[in-house]
Parts: sequence; C-alpha cells; structure tokens
Amino acid sequence: MVAQATLRIDANTVATYDQFSLAAGADKVVAVATADDATSYIASTAANVKQSYDIDTTFPETMAHIISLAVKARLRSNSGSAISNQSVLFLNATEQVSGTAWTATTTWADFDSGALARPGGGDWTEDDLRLT
Repeated sequence: MVAQATLRIDANTVATYDQFSLAAGADKVVAVATADDATSYIASTAANVKQSYDIDTTFPETMAHIISLAVKARLRSNSGSAISNQSVLFLNATEQVSGTAWTATTTWADFDSGALARPGGGDWTEDDLRLT
C-alpha cells in the first residue's frame, strides 16, 4: 500500500483577475490563506466579479501521483442574505475546472469543492497545476 498525504497549496501572488477589494488585513494573499474570519479577508459588492491567485508549484520530490484536487474556502455574505456562486479553478489561459456551486450565508462557513475532474480525463499531474 502506498502512503497518502494531503498537500495544501496556497496562493502566493494575485493573478490575472483582481476585482475584489482588501476589506481587512495586510494584503490579499494573506487574507485568503488565513482562516481568521473578519480579521483579514477580501470582499466585493459587485456582481460577476473574479479574483484569482497564482499558486506555489514547488512540489516535494516525493510526490508521485495526484489522487484528487479540490478548492477550499472560508466565506460569508455581507448582503444580509445568502449568495450563490461557483468555484472555478483556472489551470491556464484556456482550461478551467468548475466545481460544485456553493452558497455563502451571513455567517462564516467552510466550503470544499470536492474532488475536481481533470479536463480531458485521466490523472492529475504536477504540470496541470503549473500555469507556464
């Protein structure tokens, strides 16, 4: 039996889409990497906006096979009512993976997209996660 481990891949820079505002905290990268609720977070009052981040693709040499990939977030709605959205993982300029739709409520909650399917099928590779 092969040992399995979970690797957390954090945002390391703001990428192409930068339409949310820093509502609290030092910067947008720290705000999305830290699950500290209202201490640091990004926000938007506009519809159909996007925020994207490049990720750290320095993987351990021992990583041989990626079993699954998921997008996780901690979110809430400031509008006074629930807001529905869609998680999307952009792999590069032409490919994207849409995850399970989530609904932000007026209290902080954790969101997990669940296992995302690789475009074109097959197993995920490290190169799938590199944007270059």
